[in-house]
Amino acid sequence: MLVKTNLKEKHLIFGGAVLLLAVFLGYNQILLDMVEQWSVDPNYSHGFIIPVLSGYLIWRKKDVFSLSSIDPDLKGLPVLMLGLFLLAVGKVGSVNLLMRFSLLVVLLGLLLFLLGTKITRSVLFPISYLVFMIPLPSVLYNDLTFRLKLLTTIFSSRILSLIGIHAFREGNIIHLNQTSLQVIDACSGLRSLISLLALAVLFAYFTQKSIWKRLSLVLLTIPIAIFSNSCRLTVTAILVDHFGPKATEGLFHIFTGMIMFAVALTLLVLCGSVIRRIRQ
Repeated sequence: MLVKTNLKEKHLIFGGAVLLLAVFLGYNQILLDMVEQWSVDPNYSHGFIIPVLSGYLIWRKKDVFSLSSIDPDLKGLPVLMLGLFLLAVGKVGSVNLLMRFSLLVVLLGLLLFLLGTKITRSVLFPISYLVFMIPLPSVLYNDLTFRLKLLTTIFSSRILSLIGIHAFREGNIIHLNQTSLQVIDACSGLRSLISLLALAVLFAYFTQKSIWKRLSLVLLTIPIAIFSNSCRLTVTAILVDHFGPKATEGLFHIFTGMIMFAVALTLLVLCGSVIRRIRQ
């Protein structure tokens, strides 16, 4: 029994060393490039907090990490090979998304191969949660930004018409009585949507018991984010119509963004409360 325990200890130390070495050698530059993007692109500044949250989720599972739980599984090898294949394809094609996503696959493969199914299953969600730290490809980001700008403009112009303010929409531009308001990329709401989705996944994980409830709450995040951003644009349009373009500048613009994000979080919590009360 003592010999078996010592072997497991050596296996754990060796496995940890292999894991750190593999991440350092294969993903050093990839991780540095991703961190740099988090630093310079405000759309992905939340990337710094995602690994911290993932680490906390893993720490919550610390009771599972015991020598008796270590049971290496050869099924991890195909997963590891898949991750390395994605890394190679990504490097050949210069596809950052593939290279970055392959890190998660490699981590899961190494965990399964070195530590076994029980431990890997316990940290599957924390490892998968790291997907939120990966920036979207520019093509996909620009497409989503364009679509969200149109949706936000459409909803806001209709709300303005309903409350008696003349508003004529032309693409992503709202023409008011005195001036026009253009919805730029920064006001599309995609940044808040991504951040809200990351929070919603975490919130659903802790508050909902069944898969369908968690999924429902996460999916509700999309209309909630669009609604809150449309309300923000509507308020901005009203103020611009009365006070001119200066209403979109300075602290006010930041303040309305914070308020509407708080509104979105409140709606998310309320939806979570309703869904939790639904009988399965």
